Amino acid sequence: MINFYKDALQFKSKYLVVLKILYFSALNYFVYKFVFINANVINTFEDEIISLASSYSFFTTLNFIAEPLIPGNYGVGLTSGPLSAVGGVAGWSLSKSFIISRISNFYYVVLLQVIFSYLLSKYFKLNFNNLILLSTVQVTLVPWWIGALYGMGEIASTIIFVNSLFLFSKKRQLSLLLFSSSIIYGKFLLAAPFAIFFIADLIFSPSIEKKYKRFIKDLIPISIPFVIWYTLIILKTGFDNFIIYISEFLGFVFVFENSGVESARNISLDLILNQLRDSEVSGWSSASLIRTIVVPILFAIIFLYNKNSINNIFGLNVQATLLSVFVVYLWFWILSPLKYIRHTQHFTLIIIFLFFYCLVGGILEKDIQNIFILSVVSLFFSDLLLILIFNTLIYLIYFSKLNLNNKNIFTNVVFSVFLLSNIIISTVEESSKEKVNLDFPECAYGLALETCYSNYLYYELGS
Repeated sequence: MINFYKDALQFKSKYLVVLKILYFSALNYFVYKFVFINANVINTFEDEIISLASSYSFFTTLNFIAEPLIPGNYGVGLTSGPLSAVGGVAGWSLSKSFIISRISNFYYVVLLQVIFSYLLSKYFKLNFNNLILLSTVQVTLVPWWIGALYGMGEIASTIIFVNSLFLFSKKRQLSLLLFSSSIIYGKFLLAAPFAIFFIADLIFSPSIEKKYKRFIKDLIPISIPFVIWYTLIILKTGFDNFIIYISEFLGFVFVFENSGVESARNISLDLILNQLRDSEVSGWSSASLIRTIVVPILFAIIFLYNKNSINNIFGLNVQATLLSVFVVYLWFWILSPLKYIRHTQHFTLIIIFLFFYCLVGGILEKDIQNIFILSVVSLFFSDLLLILIFNTLIYLIYFSKLNLNNKNIFTNVVFSVFLLSNIIISTVEESSKEKVNLDFPECAYGLALETCYSNYLYYELGS
């Protein structure tokens, strides 16, 4: 049970454990149904087979290839690293089924969060049962969470990133190693928020001498994942090709239109408005816009107000964390030409997970802030009526004359019921969709075969 009211007594009963087990079972049964149905109804996607094929080749041969869709071994066009699809590779290896590969990758992402939940419960005395209870449902609240089924790099890498923020104060070297791994083996876009966070932390260090010593010491764990990756490129492609890779990679980052660097050179209000009009944002729902524009601002306000308690309990530098979150937020809304919704996961996932950690840790200074966080989290529910009823109930409870213990119990019940209801409603909605054909027997002989790609994508390559 989460203490939404700080002075409420923790409810203890021999039946509470049984209720938690029953709720956990029901919640995860419907999460599995939700995941299973989505694995069957979401369409084929070019990035899925690219990610699966390249990751499969990496874990079986240490090559990183998705030819003919992306040219070359360790090509710069492979933007999702091998950490993106570990579960997908395991599922594919055992079954040669895209459905099982998708489901396996979702639960790989959940497993990552479970492992980090254990570490954080150990270092910060958080309730591990509460963290585990929320692990699966947290992922499904993230906008375009189906990227986890596709084996896209955003969710897996950002889960590693957000938990590394918390480990930073307790296990700095491990945290830096994980930060670096989330970048080079996940999504390189995370290099920007990491650089901002790391530099801000150095700036806030107490002495110049300590800054230099810390910086030199920190370079070792930061460098290890990069050195391993670049060594593999040299061993597998040769030093000359490695130089070409570095040149192409720099071009990809600083010249390629989608990186946003070109937008930064020609920034203007007209450019920003034109990008908004021409990108997929123009077709987003109001709910998606609120989640990706308004929620981060509310998150910043709450975190700045509670920066002292957050720092005292989690050792988290709030200013550095907010800067790292908002560098991606501003890049997306001001510089990114395409504005794919999956790119918002680099800040929406961090926000959702930090909110849940704050609730479980009971670190906010005022009870109304816990209720407000519940309101913000509810904005990620899939049904508008559900959001309205949920918010009505939690504020009726807050302003009622019930004692704090009863308020806390009822708020926990409402939150639990509505998390479950959100999954059930989403499951029912998805179950009405038609299944897509994901039976491609030729792919069992090799994901890199042109016949596999052509049949999976429903068009002939080169046509």
